[in-house]
Amino acid sequence: MTKNGNLTIKDIAKACSVGIGTVSRAINGKPGVKEEVRKKILNHIYEMGWRSNNIAGKLNSARKGKLVIFLSSLFGLIDRMNDNDVMGLLAEACTNEGYETLLLTGNRNECLEQCMQLRPHALVQFGSVDRTGEIEGKLFEAGIRLITIGEREECHGAMLHPDHTDAGRRQAQLLRRNGHRKIGVVCCIGEQKTIHSIDDMPSLRLRRYIQGIQSVHPKLSLEKDVVSDNYGDPAPLLAALRRGEHTAWICDEQRSCQELIYCAYQLNLRIPEDISLVTLAPAAPCFLFPMDVTRFCPDNKARVAKAMELINAPENLCRQQEIIFRKRYHKGLTIKRLTQITTGNTSQ
Repeated sequence: MTKNGNLTIKDIAKACSVGIGTVSRAINGKPGVKEEVRKKILNHIYEMGWRSNNIAGKLNSARKGKLVIFLSSLFGLIDRMNDNDVMGLLAEACTNEGYETLLLTGNRNECLEQCMQLRPHALVQFGSVDRTGEIEGKLFEAGIRLITIGEREECHGAMLHPDHTDAGRRQAQLLRRNGHRKIGVVCCIGEQKTIHSIDDMPSLRLRRYIQGIQSVHPKLSLEKDVVSDNYGDPAPLLAALRRGEHTAWICDEQRSCQELIYCAYQLNLRIPEDISLVTLAPAAPCFLFPMDVTRFCPDNKARVAKAMELINAPENLCRQQEIIFRKRYHKGLTIKRLTQITTGNTSQ
């Protein structure tokens, strides 16, 4: 903990008696970290990071010029593996360039207000919401380089994100080539039980994602084929799987992917023998996903390189620009065509 009470990446490593690389792997969900060490690091981030957000303090002028703040919700920090991968890579890159890094979590408005006091060289947001536009505008006008890892209609500074329309289209094409004509989608749309139109989607990212899938599967029904993860309540997905109408599923993030795997296990459905699964969640340790899950992962190294270009530029180049990365790779794996599917028993 620094004198002003703020938590840094180095503090996390020191407090947990591990290296910066171990902290990065723990945050990213990557292998090579013992489970007890991973829990220790995440618990420390939760406890100390939350506390640091409520401690007012200012950095001296010398440190302000080399301070990069990372801002994330606690939910996003633990759940969104793609964002965590970017955070870990970016933290290492910043450290190598001589920047101090500070992690803020908790209430986003309060964190942004604290950024106004700290006046960092750059602020990197992981995820964003429209209601913070006013305070973001003040940060932007103060000359702070504002970089957002996420998508929304309007944003101050630069937005860096994958092409989710392209991702949805590629996933749907892969399933269609393998004979799947009836697919379902599980995504993080909260407590909404039914989606009636694309405008009901809670984020620009999801709207683009579903539109990409629909460009290949125009008969995809928002009401019948798109299922909410319902904040971890498996009931809607279990009901959809019991109906047995879909031979393949697309999941947008780690949480929805894990929920589908859990529900399939409950119904004795095998992946990919009984149902095929494609996800945007990155390649993760085997304790999170079975091997036969096909993953489409964004090029996070390209996003980190662009973010560092914006951070290191001699003047603020974050001028309300949307930078979309289309380069993707998919990893593995087995996708099978099914001719008939029933709960717990598949005929091929």
